[in-house]
Amino acid sequence: MALTKDDLAILIGMFDLNEHELLRGYVYITEEAITRRLDEVDPSWEFQRLEVWTSGEQVCASGRLTVCGVSRDGIGMQKLGIGEPEKGAITDALKRCARLFGVGRYILDMGNMKDMKEIGEWLKKNAPNKSPQPLSSVGNSQPATTTPQTPQNAPIKAVVKEFQVNLDKKNNPYLIFSFGDKQSVAVYSGEKFRGAGYATDGWKTKGYHELTPPAELTLVKDGKFWALDSVKMLDVFEEAS
Repeated sequence: MALTKDDLAILIGMFDLNEHELLRGYVYITEEAITRRLDEVDPSWEFQRLEVWTSGEQVCASGRLTVCGVSRDGIGMQKLGIGEPEKGAITDALKRCARLFGVGRYILDMGNMKDMKEIGEWLKKNAPNKSPQPLSSVGNSQPATTTPQTPQNAPIKAVVKEFQVNLDKKNNPYLIFSFGDKQSVAVYSGEKFRGAGYATDGWKTKGYHELTPPAELTLVKDGKFWALDSVKMLDVFEEAS
């Protein structure tokens, strides 16, 4: 799966008035609205909490959001003494990561608002179309068509029997699977492997690990790099074939 222009058109679309909230004059998009928007584009999107720390009177949290195989990192903050600061900081990190994909980015242009009525007036003025329309259908009365995949961007399959665990600058583990002629893919979450039936609890120790049984990875090109689309656990008969 790859992030397309139509996906981005949906992500950047404006939200309904009741999906906004106003706190101390600042406008935010509700967490529920953001996750629904992500579900619309990629039902298997992933958010990974990377690190949580305290800085002065703030709790800070870093996170990584992956949508259609593309990842964006962000840092959220919540003041100590307000609600559940760690949970609030993580939620803020999710929202900031989503904003890097264009979700709710328009609120940065809204400035301070005094009430929900003023927010509604701004939305009416700046968003004449209630629902975002895919770029491929704008100005075209015929059904949108999908560009056929070429050999250059078509998914490939690779069978892997081992992997390497490395640590990033913040000592968070990530996985490297090598395949083909000196090619590799970096994976920052074991969720797809767990979904395929692998026990990933021990996949945090740096070094090389054997993958038993082997896995068939479906990979897609994301710019210059490969991204993991899906995982299938192989049995000995499939491997032999």
